[in-house]
Amino acid sequence: MESWYMGSFLKKFLGFFFLLFSAGFVCWYPLIYLIKN
Repeated sequence: MESWYMGSFLKKFLGFFFLLFSAGFVCWYPLIYLIKN
């Protein structure tokens, strides 16, 4: 019973982490691009 709950929680956590990572990447990419040029 609890394994399903853990799987659901893990999916939500991974989804949130992925959103945070993609948002951070979008914020950092122009900065790195400007520094290289």
